[in-house]
Amino acid sequence: KSIRIAFTDEFFKILNKLDSSKDNAELADLNSLLDHSHFVSSSGNNNLEIKMNAKVYACTNPIHNFGNRPFIDTVNKIPPDTLGRFLFIRQTGIDTTWKNNEASIIVFDDKNTSNIINIDKHTFLGIYDFIYMQKTIFDRNKVKHIIDTIANIIPNGFQDIYNKQRNRVYFCLLDGIIKWRCIQQKNCDFTATEDDYIQLEVLMKYIVMSWWDSSDFERVHD
Repeated sequence: KSIRIAFTDEFFKILNKLDSSKDNAELADLNSLLDHSHFVSSSGNNNLEIKMNAKVYACTNPIHNFGNRPFIDTVNKIPPDTLGRFLFIRQTGIDTTWKNNEASIIVFDDKNTSNIINIDKHTFLGIYDFIYMQKTIFDRNKVKHIIDTIANIIPNGFQDIYNKQRNRVYFCLLDGIIKWRCIQQKNCDFTATEDDYIQLEVLMKYIVMSWWDSSDFERVHD
């Protein structure tokens, strides 16, 4: 049972077994999970009432095939209505370098290790729950303008997915940017600043550019 954050490794291998033309019930159940809706899943033996408790659902290694296959081949295995509920990014060498050399890590112990934030478990959960309950204030029109601007660099085949995401995930992304800044600055105002909108645009561009094929990604990134 996941109350706050749920993780699923190799998640795409599960979805890859579903046929979007036949397994509509399973995909509809997944959409209900992602929407935190209450629903009943039935089989020949029994019924089960379901509702997502976790506030964040993180999936790793959702790759259909490795090698030089275009990234669109991966995302095409999931219907846009479902994939539009996810914020997905393809990891690049730049991400790996940041993770290995620059990323700060939170650990639940008292070790004084360089570049590691030490915090006990209960303090972390208290901060997490407090931050989650806070309502952020931002200008939706500014966010929509950024979304429309980013739409100009969406690679072919991803437009429908991006349109499904635009009223879901990117407002949540700004919510997280605001709250992370407030934690760093010890500020409980939770109102977006101009820098928050800049950070949103930069992050959205980086996410969208990761959808491009490798050679195009390097060109667009430069």
